[in-house]
Amino acid sequence: KKPGLKLRLTKSRTGPGIEALVSFGVVVVEDEESFLHHTHFMIPTDRNHITHNSATHNDLDHTLHLVEFPSLNKGWEYVGDLSSLVFLTLGAILYLAFTRMGLGTPFHSSAYESLYPLLDSSRLEVVASLDIPPGNLAVSLSGRIFFNFHPEYNPEVKIAELVKGSASPASSTSSWKAYPDVAFQREITTVLSMRFDKVHNRLWLLDFGLHGVISTPKLVSILIDSDEVYSMYLFPSEIAGFGSMLNDFAVSENGDHLYIADTSIVAQTPAIVVYSVQANSSHRLLSSSPSLYGQSSFFNVGSHKIGFGPFGMKINVDSIAISRDNRALYFAPLTGSDLFCVEVALLHAAMCSTDDEDCFYHKKVLADSVRVVLHDKPITDGITTDNDGNVWMTALGHSSIGVATPSTLPSSTSKCEGPDSSEAECQGGNENELSSPVCRPLKMSNVIQSTELLRWVDGFSFGPDGLYVTNSALYMKFNNLPLPAEAPYHIIKLGVDALYQTRRHLVANADDAAGACPSTSTDADDGNVRECDIQLYMNTLKKLTGQ
Repeated sequence: KKPGLKLRLTKSRTGPGIEALVSFGVVVVEDEESFLHHTHFMIPTDRNHITHNSATHNDLDHTLHLVEFPSLNKGWEYVGDLSSLVFLTLGAILYLAFTRMGLGTPFHSSAYESLYPLLDSSRLEVVASLDIPPGNLAVSLSGRIFFNFHPEYNPEVKIAELVKGSASPASSTSSWKAYPDVAFQREITTVLSMRFDKVHNRLWLLDFGLHGVISTPKLVSILIDSDEVYSMYLFPSEIAGFGSMLNDFAVSENGDHLYIADTSIVAQTPAIVVYSVQANSSHRLLSSSPSLYGQSSFFNVGSHKIGFGPFGMKINVDSIAISRDNRALYFAPLTGSDLFCVEVALLHAAMCSTDDEDCFYHKKVLADSVRVVLHDKPITDGITTDNDGNVWMTALGHSSIGVATPSTLPSSTSKCEGPDSSEAECQGGNENELSSPVCRPLKMSNVIQSTELLRWVDGFSFGPDGLYVTNSALYMKFNNLPLPAEAPYHIIKLGVDALYQTRRHLVANADDAAGACPSTSTDADDGNVRECDIQLYMNTLKKLTGQ
C-alpha cells in the first residue's frame, strides 16, 4: 500500500533476446484485500504470482511504485470467485449429465409395438383413486392392500393401507390410513418398494435413504397380524453406501432371501444385493456387470416426452423378480432392451467370504452364467412372476401391461433336464443365450393397454382376487407438472376373469399347445369344451396368484 514497497521478484523462463512471460513470486503484501496496479503489472492479492510480458528484468530486486484502487477491491474478488463457482458448477453438471444420463437416442421396441392387446381396456378395474401417485404396493393373502406414495413427490405420509370399502370408480379419492401409524413415518426416508412374505405374513419395506445421502439404506419388516415393526436391518456402507439406490426387490417363496436391485443412479455402480433373513446379512453381487446398465433413451408416456434436452433417461437395473420355484432370478435395466436371468443357486454360492479360496471361482461362474432370455423388451419398471413360469412386465412407453411366456412349455421330458443332459444339447444360437431348465427363452405378449388408466405402470402384486398395479405417473415429476392437473392417480386390478382370459390366450398360443382347450365343437363335443374351460378357470387363481 505504501509507495516504495519492496517486493522480491523471481524471474522465470527468460533468456537473452527472448521475450517470454515472466513470473514473479510475491514476498510481501501488507493488505491481502488490496487490488494493486502498476503500469501493466496486475496483482490480485489472492494470487501467488504476478506476470509481466518482458524478458528484460534481469535484476532480482526491484522497487515498484504501487498504487491502490480501493473501489475495485471487492469487485475483483467477487468476479473471480463467481466465475470460478460458475465454471465448477457447469463442469459438474456436464460431467453428471454425460456419465449419469448420456446423449439420448429414441427407445424402440419394435417387437412389442407390433403386438395387439389380448384384452380390451374395459377389463381394468379401478381399486383406488389418490391425490398423490402411488409408487408400489403389496397385497396380503387376506386382501389387505398396502402401498406407498411415491417418494419423488415428497409425501408427508409414506406408507399407507387402503381402507376397506372406500374404493369406487366413481369417487375422486379413496380413503387410506398411515401404516402402521403416523409416528412410523418419521423412521423411514424414501421407501420405493414393498413386498409381502406370505409364509410369515410379513410386509417388507425397502428404504434407499435418498441414495444413501441423508440416511442409511435399510430393510424394515412389519408383522401385519399385530401391525408391529418386527425387524430393521441397516445396510453396511460397502453394500449400499453413498450414491446407491436400493430400488426394487423380490422375496423368495419361502421368505428366506430378498433379492434387491441397486440401480445406483448417482454412483453408477449397479449391483444385485442379496439379503439372508436367517443370517441377517447381505452380499453385493454382479457389481457393475454389463447386464445391469441401462442405455440413455428418449421415450413417451402417453403424450409426455421423457428426456432432458439432448440427454436421455438412463436407469440401470430396476426390474427384478424371482420365479415361483425359487430357481430363476429375472432382472433388467429400466431403459434396457434385454431381460436377463441367472440361476438363484449360483447367486447363493457366490455369497461367500473372500477368505474362502473358492469364492473367486463362484463369483466368476455367476458372472459368466447371466443369460438373455428376452430381446427387444419394452421399457419396464416393475415385473413379477406366476406359477406358469410367466414374467409379467410393465411397459411404460406403451401404457401397457405385458407378459413374457416360456417359448417352450415346462416339460419333464425337456432335453435340458435329467442326468444325461449335456450343455451342447441346451446350447442356443448365442453364447449368452445358453438354454437351461431354469433360464429359458421367453416370448412377449401385450396383455392390455390404456393411456387413461395405465400412466407409468410401476408396481405389481398378486392378491387373492387378481393382479394389482400402481401408476406412479413419474412423467409429472420429470416434466415439472402440477399434480392436480392429472389427478386422481390409480391403483388398478386385473380380476380373476381377466387373468383367466389372458391365460386362455397364452395356452392357446404357446409353442406346445397341448394343454389348450378346444375352441370349437369340431375339436371336441361342447360338453368337453365347457369342462375344459371350467377346469382352466378354476386353476387360474392357483396358477397365477399362487393361492
